[in-house]
Amino acid sequence: MTTLTGVWPLVRLAVRRDRFRLCTWIVGFVGVVSASAASLPGLYPDQQAIDSYVRLMVGNPALIAFGGPGYGFEHPNIGTVLVNETQLWGAIGIALMSIFLINRHTRAEEDLERADLIRAHPIGRHAPNIAATIVLAAADVTVGVLCATAFVAIGYPTVGSIALAGSFVAVGLVFTGIGLLAAQIASSGRAALGLASSVLAVAFMLRALGDIGENSLKWLSPIGWAQAVRAYGGEHWWALGLCVAVSVALVSAALALSTRRDLGAGLFHPRPGPASASRSLTRSLGLDWRLLRATFLGWVVAMFVTGIVFGSIADDVDTMIADNPQLADVFARLHTGSITDSFSWILRVSSASSQRQAQRRPTYRKR
Repeated sequence: MTTLTGVWPLVRLAVRRDRFRLCTWIVGFVGVVSASAASLPGLYPDQQAIDSYVRLMVGNPALIAFGGPGYGFEHPNIGTVLVNETQLWGAIGIALMSIFLINRHTRAEEDLERADLIRAHPIGRHAPNIAATIVLAAADVTVGVLCATAFVAIGYPTVGSIALAGSFVAVGLVFTGIGLLAAQIASSGRAALGLASSVLAVAFMLRALGDIGENSLKWLSPIGWAQAVRAYGGEHWWALGLCVAVSVALVSAALALSTRRDLGAGLFHPRPGPASASRSLTRSLGLDWRLLRATFLGWVVAMFVTGIVFGSIADDVDTMIADNPQLADVFARLHTGSITDSFSWILRVSSASSQRQAQRRPTYRKR
């Protein structure tokens, strides 16, 4: 028996267990990206509208941080608008898919002790990790193929469509490796999920700081590597090769570390807590704060940053649609008043809807 014995039966098991979950992720991702791609030709029907979009993006730090570096803006086309509108958020979406699913099929299985049952059979030590990696890599490639097909069908250039879809696949492969590595380091599946998600947040920040400051920080981020492919702007295919090479290195490092830890335990063990609880933890309010403080502070920071971004954009809304009657018509249909007022109204409605959704709790009926 080798360390890879039983890989393909485990692949079939993972696909069987997660066939609906995988389909939901893939169809949802491709559907959202394709809908965004299909809406852009109507909003930017001519070169004048595209040039107006580029003038708005250039020099605005908030839009650069949440859009992209603007590769191809020297000679813009509808493809460069598509990249700026979808590439960053598509990369984050496929990274989250890879992190969640690789954790589900590796470290979460150990926490639930199902991995013990699997390993009771003639299964190689690395077979579960390799099987999960194969399933996630196949899902990432499927997303890329479907996105490229959708872009070409909508009417975007073929080469740029393949490059943009390939950037999604590249980010997914890198974060599959990061998630697998986190599963070996962290002490539990939940900690591994938090560690990999933190790496994604840091990658986003490094890329944003690098693009805003036009410095080398973006080269410390996998998202920056994927964006360097310059889809629709003179493609640099080596950037995709860099992502693939790093993903292979991460998976190899994860396999090496898996031999240095016990099943169900991480390389780093949690610190023992104090022998007795503080006085605040004896009250329900203190306990709630202790359990939810990280989540609460995270939401506060996220909403603060979101407010800064949308506030900086609000002053430029009139400029953004000055040469784009299609966008002006969209705002006019949604709300009466000035364009800035319409933009603010849309933000308030979206925020209220999100808050209602977050506050909604499931109800249970007695049978």
